[in-house]
Amino acid sequence: MLQSDVPSQRDGRLVIALKHQFKGRIRGIIHEVSASGQTLFIEPEDVVEKNNEILVEQRHYDAEVRRILRELTAKIASVKDDLLHFYERIIFIETLRARARYSINTNGIFLPPDDAEHGSAFTIKQARHPLLGSKAVPIDIEMKARVLVISGPNTGGKTAALKTAGLFALMNQAGLALPLAEDSALPVFNSVFAGIGDDQSLEHSLSTFSAHISVIASILDNAGAESLVLFDELCAGTDPAEGGAVAMAILDSIIEKNCFCIVTTHHGALKNYAFSNSRVENASVEFDTAALKPAYRIVMGLPGESYALDISLRYGLSAQIVARARRYLDEGCGDVSVLIAALKEKNRAAENGLRETQAERQRLLDERHEFDLREMRLRQKEAELASGSLVSLHHLLDESRKTLENLVRELKEGEITREKTLKVKGFLAELEKSVEMETENLENMKPDIVNAEIPAADLYAAPIDGTIYPGLAVFAGTKRLPGIIRRPAKKGFWVVEIGSVSMTFPERELAYANPSTKQSKPMATSVDYSLPVSSAVPELNLRGMRLNEALEVLQRHIDSAVIMGMRNFAVIHGKGDGILQRGVHDYLSVQNIVADFRFSNPELGGFGRTEVELKH
Repeated sequence: MLQSDVPSQRDGRLVIALKHQFKGRIRGIIHEVSASGQTLFIEPEDVVEKNNEILVEQRHYDAEVRRILRELTAKIASVKDDLLHFYERIIFIETLRARARYSINTNGIFLPPDDAEHGSAFTIKQARHPLLGSKAVPIDIEMKARVLVISGPNTGGKTAALKTAGLFALMNQAGLALPLAEDSALPVFNSVFAGIGDDQSLEHSLSTFSAHISVIASILDNAGAESLVLFDELCAGTDPAEGGAVAMAILDSIIEKNCFCIVTTHHGALKNYAFSNSRVENASVEFDTAALKPAYRIVMGLPGESYALDISLRYGLSAQIVARARRYLDEGCGDVSVLIAALKEKNRAAENGLRETQAERQRLLDERHEFDLREMRLRQKEAELASGSLVSLHHLLDESRKTLENLVRELKEGEITREKTLKVKGFLAELEKSVEMETENLENMKPDIVNAEIPAADLYAAPIDGTIYPGLAVFAGTKRLPGIIRRPAKKGFWVVEIGSVSMTFPERELAYANPSTKQSKPMATSVDYSLPVSSAVPELNLRGMRLNEALEVLQRHIDSAVIMGMRNFAVIHGKGDGILQRGVHDYLSVQNIVADFRFSNPELGGFGRTEVELKH
């Protein structure tokens, strides 16, 4: 019945592993079921009391341990100061023992203390980097000046020499024996600064060069006369000419602070700087040109070449590519100034082309604006002339109707005589003459319509001249949507209400709705229907009206739009309970003059605004 003869523990209690099919054969408490469900970990009833006894005894044991620890702690606390002193002394002895063992293992020597003879000397001879062990090639660095510039090929050991000098300075001041020759000497420094490696960071938006410069700036702020400063590849990662200039200025600052400084570089400008400055010394790492291998030795007083092409060939770059690189080097094709000049010329040509394109675009836009404005003025003039003509025709018809009614009454009252007949013929002739005169007047008005220069609200008015305030009627955006300024947004932007939607526009995309008056009333929020029929507007606001009143206003607006020749306009009815919306749509659906109507786009008002299209 058991999976194993050896009991196990679950939650601190002894249990047995029972096969699933024998679940009912042993009475007890199930503590766990295996992942497969085939094994039950059960505590038999006969074992429950024994487990309880074990648990009680375990608690007694834990309590006894705590009691003993409290008593021991109380006894130790009385000699705490002695123990702390012992701890500090034993740590010191252990570190001293470790340093002694390290010195024996490395065959190191202890340099003489800082005195008048060795105080300002920086000389390390036959120095072997501790981490390289037996593989280390001994190097000699003897600084006659306080600033040393080390140049030479890649993989030649410049950075290893730099790190060796810094590491030995710290080891010497930590009381460690150094693996070097006995005639070496090192000053005692109060600080050692190192700018080594690439500290670029995406998190802090630092490139290779900017990260390098930030480290250099921190070093220059803190270094002093008793400091050792180490710079690896000073001012690399940028334009060589500008990087070399910055590097020389940094070394000028180091010289002024009278620091000890060792620099590695490939900049030719820094090599020349070290050659011409008596307070700076050149050095190089030796390179075997025959075997194309570095010798890992420091040659004092001479700058070194980079040997980039030879090293590239040795490390796997194809001979064809290296040969092409030599040809470019000989031809001077690497001159960046030629590239920069060509790019500047292309940029100048692109800017000129952009200006011409913008000027042409502005000209076409102005012509379009003028065309739209002229068309709107012609429509307005036609509407005004048509309105005047209608008044004249109504007057003519009224007078003719009265005269005709009198003639008919006279004919009915008596006999039809020749005199009455002549009177009727005369009236008809007079009526025909009047119609001809009205027709001639309309024909004479056509040149006035064509040459009309009637002031009108310019849909493409000049931009806002700076006077903007809430309630100002404007045209917004590139589509010149009519709206009302509601409030300022962030700097240079305003919130504009277009229909029932509020949108944010930059100030440059706003224009006065009526530049002649710059009035603050919205263009279509109130309509005075006591005006002539030419007062139809592109946007009719019916919000706040009762349904009957709104439909009457809508009917008069449609009449005005027909007379003006306006084919499209919008009706703002809002959303609310939908009564006004449904009433407007029901009314538009039975009007023969209405070709189509639909809700506006969401950005223009959505279900709170209806676009209306009239038939020709």
